[in-house]
This record gives sequence, structure tokens and C-alpha cells, in this order.
Amino acid sequence: MVVAPHREGGQAQFIENPVAVPIGLFGATCLWARRNLSSPISVGDLAGHAGWAPSTFARRFLAEAGVTPLRWLTGQRMAEARRLLEVSDLTVEAIARRCGLGTSTNMRLHFMRELSMTPTSYRRLYRADLAPGRT
Repeated sequence: MVVAPHREGGQAQFIENPVAVPIGLFGATCLWARRNLSSPISVGDLAGHAGWAPSTFARRFLAEAGVTPLRWLTGQRMAEARRLLEVSDLTVEAIARRCGLGTSTNMRLHFMRELSMTPTSYRRLYRADLAPGRT
């Protein structure tokens, strides 16, 4: 089966609820990280929560989840930022802080890199009460 990578109308294909927690060894640590996205979290912090040495944790996490811990964490932050853009009236700056992306400038950089659009454009496109042609 072949699936188009983009929806009609220029909308990229996004997963509604991305898989947030790798199954197995690191489920509790991933849940902890998702609950603390606004805090600075390093690979060392994740490893400490899991009770592993950082290098061993990073290697095992990559083997289990298929991505590095840092890439997984950034993905979780981006997923939360997208969700908040869709459902809240928070400013882009407030969302960036709440998701652990730091500043609106940093969040904009991540959005451009991953989605090829700004957070404001994303909100306009995906927020039901702002999207053109939606009732």
C-alpha cells in the first residue's frame, strides 16, 4: 500500500497522537520526561531517572526506541507544542517555555526544520476556530 506523504490542500500528514513511550525498559522514565517537559532535561537526567549510566542508557534507548534520547525528547516537546497551538490561546513564547523549547525563536527553528512552517502558520492551519473554510 502506498500512502501520499501530504494531504490535499498542502497540509502535511501528521499523526494525531504520536507514540510517546517506548515499550519496555524505559516506559516510566519516558512518562516522567513527558510530565516534566517544561524543565531542562538532559540525557544524564533521563539516565539517572532510569538508574542507568548515561552512555549505557543512550545506547539501550536507541536500540529499544529507534531514536536517540535527545531526539525522542525533542519529538515529545514538538508534539506538545503542536497540541497547545491547536487547542490553546497561549502565546508562542508561553508554549515554547511550557514545552521546554526555550524561546519562540528556538521553537520557530524546530518548526521550520520539522514542518517547514512557523508555529503561527501551524496554528492558523490546524486550529479549528482559525482555519479557513472550517465551521
